[in-house]
Amino acid sequence: MNEEVKPGPEEILNGKKPTKLSGVEDQIDSAEPAATSVEPESAEGAASQGVSPSEDRVEQLEKQLQEAKDSASSFQDQLLRAMADLENFRRRAEKEKSDLRKYSLEGLMKDILPVLDSFDQAMGQLAEDDTTQQDHANMKSGLKLIQKQLTDFVTKNGLEPIESVGCTFDPNLHQAIRRVDCDEVEQDMVHEQYSKGYALNGRVIRAAVVSVKVKP
Repeated sequence: MNEEVKPGPEEILNGKKPTKLSGVEDQIDSAEPAATSVEPESAEGAASQGVSPSEDRVEQLEKQLQEAKDSASSFQDQLLRAMADLENFRRRAEKEKSDLRKYSLEGLMKDILPVLDSFDQAMGQLAEDDTTQQDHANMKSGLKLIQKQLTDFVTKNGLEPIESVGCTFDPNLHQAIRRVDCDEVEQDMVHEQYSKGYALNGRVIRAAVVSVKVKP
């Protein structure tokens, strides 16, 4: 709002009208070109780039989305590998636990084998003895009972004798200490057994000592 200036004495005498204050109007007039000059400049910048701000923002979001997908895929691969490693470890641990349970008595069984051998020899000698004395009969009966109890014990714990005489020779099961020529065999066969072989839960802990018939 413009204010009127009261005329002074000189102005009244000279017949001049009072002037208005135009400071505010001058400021408004000078501000208008500055305000209107911004729009053409920004429009020219957007036109020179050829891409609207919204399109540029979409490209940035799409790039970030692709990076997130790649990162998620990498994490998924790492997770799958870790799960596979864990499963393999679990299987190995189960196998080791099972083997420990099966073969923990291996040392004990090896120590018992000479006892079984002694019983086999004693029973063989008694069988060759034709005596009819009662004490020999009682001894034979007692030894057979002890032999059966011991055999049942080791069998219950997974110990089994290895078949030898009349079987095909297998170096994994038999230890050959003698060869016997024989025209009647087509492949090596166990001819005679000198010492029994034993396996604990399928694992050979002592090979059978044998002679082998071979074709000359």
